Amino acid sequence: MQGGSLPFDGQLDDIRIYGRALSTVEISTLADGGAEKQLPR
Repeated sequence: MQGGSLPFDGQLDDIRIYGRALSTVEISTLADGGAEKQLPR
Protein backbone atom coordinates (compact mmCIF):
# COMPACT_ATOMS: atom_id res chain seq x y z
CA MET A 1 0.00 0.00 0.00
CA GLN A 2 1.19 3.42 -0.82
CA GLY A 3 1.56 5.80 2.12
CA GLY A 4 1.93 3.05 4.72
CA SER A 5 -1.65 3.16 5.95
CA LEU A 6 -4.12 0.30 6.19
CA PRO A 7 -7.88 0.51 5.77
CA PHE A 8 -9.92 0.48 8.98
CA ASP A 9 -11.96 -2.71 9.17
CA GLY A 10 -13.93 -2.22 12.37
CA GLN A 11 -16.75 -0.30 13.98
CA LEU A 12 -16.91 2.99 15.85
CA ASP A 13 -19.58 3.03 18.55
CA ASP A 14 -19.20 6.42 20.24
CA ILE A 15 -18.22 9.36 18.07
CA ARG A 16 -18.14 12.86 19.50
CA ILE A 17 -16.90 16.12 18.03
CA TYR A 18 -15.76 18.94 20.29
CA GLY A 19 -14.89 22.47 19.24
CA ARG A 20 -11.96 22.57 21.65
CA ALA A 21 -9.17 20.40 23.00
CA LEU A 22 -10.22 18.17 25.90
CA SER A 23 -8.20 18.08 29.09
CA THR A 24 -6.75 14.81 30.33
CA VAL A 25 -9.34 14.80 33.14
CA GLU A 26 -12.18 15.17 30.62
CA ILE A 27 -10.83 12.36 28.47
CA SER A 28 -10.50 10.10 31.52
CA THR A 29 -14.06 10.95 32.60
CA LEU A 30 -15.43 9.99 29.20
CA ALA A 31 -13.35 6.81 29.02
CA ASP A 32 -14.40 5.68 32.51
CA GLY A 33 -18.09 6.50 32.09
CA GLY A 34 -18.81 5.22 28.63
CA ALA A 35 -21.47 6.64 26.33
CA GLU A 36 -23.75 7.92 29.12
CA LYS A 37 -21.21 10.51 30.35
CA GLN A 38 -21.61 14.07 29.11
CA LEU A 39 -19.16 16.94 29.47
CA PRO A 40 -20.35 20.44 30.30
CA ARG A 41 -20.50 22.69 27.22
